[in-house]
Amino acid sequence: AKMAYVGERLYNEFIRKKMSILASHVKVREIVPYLPCLTITDREEIEAKRETAGNYTAMMLLLDNLRRRENWPDQFISALRQCEHQTLADEISEVYDGIRGIPTFPWFGMDIGGTLVKLVYFEPKDITAEEEQEEVENLKSIRHYLTSHTAYGKTGIRDVHLELADLILWGRRGNLHFIRFPTQDLPAFLQMGRDKHFSSLHTILCATGGGAYKFEADFRTMADLQLLKLDELDCLIKGVLYIDSVVSSGPPECYYYENPTDTEHCEQKAYNLENPYPLLLVNIGSGVSILAVYSKDNYKRVTGTSLGGGTFLGLCCLLTGCSTFEEALEMASRGESTCVDKLVRDIYGGDYERFGLPGWAVASSFGSMMCKEKRDSVSKEDLARSTLVTITNNIGSITRMCALNENIERVVFVGNFLRVNTLSMKLLAYAMDYWSKGQLKALFLRHETASTVRPSPTPTVKAPGYLKFRLAGHPRKHNEGRIEVFYKGEWGTVCDDDFSLANAHVLCRHLGFVSATGWAHSAKYGKGAGKIWLDNVQCSGSERSISVCKSRGWGNSDCTHDEDAGVICKDERLPGFVDSNIIEVQVDERNVEEVRLRPVVSSKRLPVIEGVVEVRYKDRWAQICDNGWTPKNSRVVCGMMGFPNERKVNKNFYRLYAERQKNYFLVHSVACLGTEVHLAACPLEFTEANATESCPGGMPAVVSCVPGPEYAQNRAMKKNLKSSSTVRLKGGAKPGEGRVEVLKGSEWGTVCDDRWNIQSASVVCRELGYGSAKEALTGARMGQGFGPIYMNEVQCTGNERSLWNCRFKNITAEDCKHTEDAAVRCNVPYMGFEKTVRITGGRTRYEGRVEVLRTSTNGTQHWGLICGEGWGTKEAMVVCRQLGLGYSNHGMKETWYWDGSNVTNMVISGVKCTGDELALSQCQQHKTVTCQKTAARFAAGVICSETASDLIMNAPLVQQTGYIEDRPLHMLYCAAEEDCLSESAAKVNWPYGHRRLLRFTSQIHNIGRADFRPKAGRHSWVWHACHGHYHSMDIFTHYDLLSVNGTKVAEGHKASFCLEDSDCEEGVSKRYECANFGEQGITVGCWDLYRHDIDCQWIDITDVKPGNYIMQIVINPNFEVSESDYSNNVMKCNCKYDGNRIWFHNCHT
Repeated sequence: AKMAYVGERLYNEFIRKKMSILASHVKVREIVPYLPCLTITDREEIEAKRETAGNYTAMMLLLDNLRRRENWPDQFISALRQCEHQTLADEISEVYDGIRGIPTFPWFGMDIGGTLVKLVYFEPKDITAEEEQEEVENLKSIRHYLTSHTAYGKTGIRDVHLELADLILWGRRGNLHFIRFPTQDLPAFLQMGRDKHFSSLHTILCATGGGAYKFEADFRTMADLQLLKLDELDCLIKGVLYIDSVVSSGPPECYYYENPTDTEHCEQKAYNLENPYPLLLVNIGSGVSILAVYSKDNYKRVTGTSLGGGTFLGLCCLLTGCSTFEEALEMASRGESTCVDKLVRDIYGGDYERFGLPGWAVASSFGSMMCKEKRDSVSKEDLARSTLVTITNNIGSITRMCALNENIERVVFVGNFLRVNTLSMKLLAYAMDYWSKGQLKALFLRHETASTVRPSPTPTVKAPGYLKFRLAGHPRKHNEGRIEVFYKGEWGTVCDDDFSLANAHVLCRHLGFVSATGWAHSAKYGKGAGKIWLDNVQCSGSERSISVCKSRGWGNSDCTHDEDAGVICKDERLPGFVDSNIIEVQVDERNVEEVRLRPVVSSKRLPVIEGVVEVRYKDRWAQICDNGWTPKNSRVVCGMMGFPNERKVNKNFYRLYAERQKNYFLVHSVACLGTEVHLAACPLEFTEANATESCPGGMPAVVSCVPGPEYAQNRAMKKNLKSSSTVRLKGGAKPGEGRVEVLKGSEWGTVCDDRWNIQSASVVCRELGYGSAKEALTGARMGQGFGPIYMNEVQCTGNERSLWNCRFKNITAEDCKHTEDAAVRCNVPYMGFEKTVRITGGRTRYEGRVEVLRTSTNGTQHWGLICGEGWGTKEAMVVCRQLGLGYSNHGMKETWYWDGSNVTNMVISGVKCTGDELALSQCQQHKTVTCQKTAARFAAGVICSETASDLIMNAPLVQQTGYIEDRPLHMLYCAAEEDCLSESAAKVNWPYGHRRLLRFTSQIHNIGRADFRPKAGRHSWVWHACHGHYHSMDIFTHYDLLSVNGTKVAEGHKASFCLEDSDCEEGVSKRYECANFGEQGITVGCWDLYRHDIDCQWIDITDVKPGNYIMQIVINPNFEVSESDYSNNVMKCNCKYDGNRIWFHNCHT
């Protein structure tokens, strides 16, 4: 409500400056006849106001009446001219022309709160073709950024259901759009404002909320925008009335819940807000403000509370580990607060009748958490629900007392806390009605609360509280498959009776795709198992959830699994939806929740490679009888534990051990084929409850596994694997994950994801020394490869020793693109590395000061800091990998800006990693701590990221474009200034003579999953007048000529490039260009091209003798910018130089 008023207020700031002049020079009675847009009723009201309140007030009423009409300023100025008030008309016209002269698009307003920023923008409809071409395209760019850009696309939400369509603002007709994002992401918004050149479109930005004052300087310095600050309480009250007045279509804006004490069946009813005063206005944002409003301009702040939406989110983050408001609410919707709170009946055994307290009322929020047994039994969902109930009840209690004190019966609740929070709305409605015995009514607004979702077809059954969806079956790709629904703790299918494309549209949106392209019947993707949750589903296609479509009801079906429905979704993701593209292990784990190897000897040594097989069932560990146990069973278990193979075990030792133990056998027998990736996928026989002997003559199953080279004690095995393997994983952040690449001849290529499945992925994992596959990933989930695609439609049984032994098709040009590169995540042995390092003090769990766990000589453990001297990206890579936080974004040498823990002691220095290590303990470090700056502010820190860029040189293009040029010295002054020539150039007689240059074209592709951006901010870029651009990186690429034994024979080119998108793949837009001090970088799917004929695109070989050489190009040689893979940053070519010509061959990365 506040936001809708902000846009209009900007115009009023100009007009009201002329009000005193208008009222003193122009009589209302004089101008009204020249305004034909006024009705008879309008004229009578204005005349009545003039008689009772005077000309000034009547003029205000006239303007308030006019401003809701289309093109009213022109009509008003024309009327002034007809009344012969020419000078005044000219002055107002000049002001209006000035307003119209401001580029009208986009029109933004912001409410900057303590937790969330709410943004509104107006999209005019009556625009010219020229405006449309320039302005609408700009809006699309901005809208796309706000909802899907990687800067904060996961947190920016565009509330489509809040749009106000076809309203008049500033005398123009158009639509009002709403967006919200966390206040902590405001710097990313300002960066976007600078990148998109907001100041060239709109120099003044309206803002309300406390952040309008707090961040005013940031808007000015970072985005060159001036803020017009508006008091948030003024905006709040007038915004409520404004929204109510402009919503002309659909249900009325204001509503209440009828029969609120029946929370299951209470219904929304419209409420007329035409005569609203007095009312109590409760604004629930980060905190709560309560206002008593007696008229449009007469209100006071009664009180407030610091326990609001910010409290709810903060406590939920602390108690449950969630990170967003929506996630916290979703958890609360599945919880039960009575498990956490102490109720009246818990104290009195029932109602406390004397004071009218029912037994179900909360006596003490979180009171039951004093009991350890209660603490151990509650879930995170219960804690979230109790937190929500506690805060909502507190707000309701304070509001009720204020309403009684002010003698006000109408209470309007607004604020972003209620936007998607039906739970709190119903609690507030209940509290107001119950405790006031029906005297108080809680009112809500459609454009402030969750009721703004437009009505969908009436569901035939009660909507479920929590649903999940997945695609299953085979053969399939990531965007197609059997549709499965998770309901009431169990996965089930959907029957194909009455199924339609409209149903598929709804289900594909649940899965994160924009729409469906088709559907499948008769179990095309294989028969499912378990429940058939839905049958005879009939959707229109526009529903927000499958639960509101007509059906027979949950679990009510006459189908068999031969009728399981499938969907084919359009391979385009919804903005902001986390793109999984995962074909995961989908097995029934109801009977086998978890599997482990319990070691009998060396229990503290990791990884555990041998032990008793145990399964977890109903919070209890049990054994498996080894009667009929086979090596194939062991193979499956070892694969789950992260090991490629099994081996024989000494059963005699374990039999003696088992005889001394009390065993509980859950599984009587197992019959795996050896190709399964989970024990639960094998046929299992469970021990009957009444069996006299659960494992007659047998003992617990014992398994011994062979670790892969990376986890073996013998490190020579690891080197042997790297040199001999014909398959590798690239682009992954952790061991055992990445894009699958295979070696053919001397060149690596990728695998297309057509028919890619978990069995084929397992063959890759085991070939590389890991266990079975955890996930098979499609759609270039680990970044796109470069070069050839060798394999398509790979079909493995799971027994093959190499991917090359599987059936596959050779690729044709039309088959696949690199957007379809297959990838894997493998099961890897548990090493416990994450327990020995942590990061503290950061704004998110992805950043902070690094602390390591050390053991003293007396056996005690303590946390300590790492000296920041020499700390860099590669060291940060290891920390991020060790903690499972993805890739390294930055390695920080100083961390004074983070509030770390109370740890102050430096315990490690001189850390030097190659970047491949699994843990910091595997990196080099000083034997004794040697650190010049020992204060905690100089401790090492990291910023991790889920994605990273990945640069690679186009080797074939280098090979095709190499040649020699003798270039006169008088043409090389700029090159000499940039140090692009060898040292001997400084000793020659300038400008006479020439230099012999080895020239070639470089094309540097970003095949990663994040844009490559220079580390240095724009303020520190260096202007190079000779070449006319800014250098964003001191050293971006080394160009070197080496002898055959690796010795450098020609000066390397230390290139400080201007980074930009020269061209991109189809469907990818350029984001970076060097012109006009533009942002620099390389977008994912784009490349930066340096033609052979530009300055410094060479190696100076003037002093090189004829012979055989190696030409080497190294991108990002100092690892200044984070990448997912540095190994492909080096490109080498064999060269033959005869003194006049040069030949490149075998160029490769």
